[in-house]
Amino acid sequence: MKKNGGGIAALNQQRAIQNIKTKIGILEHWVSQGIPRRYNEAGQPMLSSGLHELDYFPKSLRQFNLWDGSQNCSETLRAFPIFRKNANDTLRIHTSLRQCVQKLIAELRRKRKEQSYIEKPDTLNSLRSQLVIEKGRLRLLEKELYNHRKQMKILQGENLRLTELVELASEESHRAISELQDDLNSAREQNAALVRRIQQVLPLKNLKP
Repeated sequence: MKKNGGGIAALNQQRAIQNIKTKIGILEHWVSQGIPRRYNEAGQPMLSSGLHELDYFPKSLRQFNLWDGSQNCSETLRAFPIFRKNANDTLRIHTSLRQCVQKLIAELRRKRKEQSYIEKPDTLNSLRSQLVIEKGRLRLLEKELYNHRKQMKILQGENLRLTELVELASEESHRAISELQDDLNSAREQNAALVRRIQQVLPLKNLKP
């Protein structure tokens, strides 16, 4: 029984060491290739003060021991094996592993500063590109506004012309009505004069033998 117990303990120890080596391998990859950017659940890069956020990495031995991948976004660890937390004693006992972890953490700290400078030009270029797009959009809006104002002036001029035509037509109508009214009054007067003339002539006709 003791032999089996010792074998299980050795197997657990071997798994613990392999777990640490897996985590070390991930950190080595990040030192070589760069700390990955952090993405949200929708797969979009997360920004902080206009800069891309870098994903989590342990910054101390304690954080390394507690690191199990849950601190990272799923996109970051997609290409790496699954790993878990490890006991403090495991790393404390294996000096070479502990020293390797400490070295990697220091290198990643420097790497983070380097990448912060690398990210700035990218962000600046992105902002510049966005500015170019916005300027183009602004020019289109200004052109559209100019066209609308030009069309408005044309319509206002047309409206003024139509207003003048209406006023002129109204004046001509009033003048025509006035002239027709005068003609009508004159015709009535002539008609009345003829009626009186006829009335005067009729009695004379009746006196003839």
